[in-house]
Amino acid sequence: MPWTDLLPDPRTILGVYSSAPSLAGFKLEWISSGPTAVAHEDVRLRGDFAALPDPLPPRWSERGYERASVGFSLSGVTEARVDGVPQIRPNGHAGFEGAPVDLQIERDGQSIIVSGTSDYLTFRFVCSDIRAYVEGQQHSSY
Repeated sequence: MPWTDLLPDPRTILGVYSSAPSLAGFKLEWISSGPTAVAHEDVRLRGDFAALPDPLPPRWSERGYERASVGFSLSGVTEARVDGVPQIRPNGHAGFEGAPVDLQIERDGQSIIVSGTSDYLTFRFVCSDIRAYVEGQQHSSY
């Protein structure tokens, strides 16, 4: 089952990509939790897919977008484990991007597992709902 099947509205991703984009090499920029950080009821992840949509949406070409920036929102989080911190690195375009993480999104019974591994970071979240959106962006200069 493609990971986009776990979204309540897969069109938020499949409206730009013709099929579920690979989560390998996901350029993770940050992880945050709230509104109650103690209970980890809500977690957000932000980064870029490793590959742009093919074909590139005309609007993205016209605006010079070179990144497929995606946000994941996890709700009903019942387990949260993070070892390490996301790393930011130069992107070769006078800016920065998240260092790659191999991201996985899968169903386990009634729960959804969102996990990631890299040389510098390991995380695992168990949640009841996941939402995602993708938007084109130019290279970041933060």
